[in-house]
Amino acid sequence: MTASRLALPLLTSALALTTGCGFVGGAVTGMLFGDDPYYSDVTYSATDSEGEAIVCLGTSAELSEEQAAATSFDIRGRVVDTNFNDLRPDFDNVIPCWDTPETVIRVRDDAGAVWTIGFAWRMYGWDSTPWPMVNTDEPVSAIVRTDGAEAAGFALFNRSGLRYALEAGRGGTALQDGDLPSISFGTAEGVGGYQTDCGERAFLTQEFVSEESELVLFSGEDAGFYADDEYYTTCSITAYETVSDNCGDSLPVDSSWVMFR
Repeated sequence: MTASRLALPLLTSALALTTGCGFVGGAVTGMLFGDDPYYSDVTYSATDSEGEAIVCLGTSAELSEEQAAATSFDIRGRVVDTNFNDLRPDFDNVIPCWDTPETVIRVRDDAGAVWTIGFAWRMYGWDSTPWPMVNTDEPVSAIVRTDGAEAAGFALFNRSGLRYALEAGRGGTALQDGDLPSISFGTAEGVGGYQTDCGERAFLTQEFVSEESELVLFSGEDAGFYADDEYYTTCSITAYETVSDNCGDSLPVDSSWVMFR
């Protein structure tokens, strides 16, 4: 890895430690729950993504083929539990995980079926997932979407409104304008690029707009954001488009982010 590629991750790691995104939200929580985030079997290379996001979904409900093939799911019920890296066999039978998630939240709907949302933010392979601050048996609702390929996202609400949202925009977008009340979002112009072993990427900025705030984040950056008189920590996990691909398997675009309070 060159010095120019190393500078941005170091800067954004420092930002994460000061604002509540990333490492503090995920790895320290992992220590508290007995997992050791400092040692991993992850193999690093020059092609590893600076940041990557995962969202997937499963349920114990019996779904028809048509229901299981849907790209949008509205879930209402009560929190069963939220766990760090606690996975059940074949839990992602609705929206498959492209990689193993770090955190799961389980919700039991009014019919008694359990829905499991798996998600993660990893920074150079390290778990950086902010912890969702909801309680066992708390009434919640969730929107979970996919583009039918690798992009997936979810938004979690409690009685006070939006609590947590994560978009894994791998190759496309999943969450839509209107999913987060009073908040719109999207990508903006490129802001420079860098070389990987497979070619060149151009960084994109990500924009978040409400009546109270307008926020523009560089890839890996985080900041505070206000909407409906609530303060949200907002993090651009990664945002880029592929300029050239020498390997033939690069994502054309990735625009992943997380927002929580």
